[in-house]
Amino acid sequence: MHKLALEKILQFGRPDELVIRSLSCGLYRVEVSLEGQIYILADHAGVSVTFRSTHAVREYCEKLEYAPQRVYLHQNTTYGEMIGIEAMKPEDALLRLNWA
Repeated sequence: MHKLALEKILQFGRPDELVIRSLSCGLYRVEVSLEGQIYILADHAGVSVTFRSTHAVREYCEKLEYAPQRVYLHQNTTYGEMIGIEAMKPEDALLRLNWA
């Protein structure tokens, strides 16, 4: 998956979709869907940007001229593994967020 800085995303116009993906230790990473391609949100140096909350993602992305068409939170948890329940299917872990 390629990385893309917010400034470059602005050149595309309105993103099709944002997926805020939970990582370990309360960190979140953003994947942006543009023209059929998925990019990881990065800083000017090309390093993946991580956030501590969905609110922090929203503040960072306020520079976007148009709100993404769809925004999802993909919540991962290791709890199921810890208690012996099989992992959820990826689509079951998606929660649509109201971004407007």
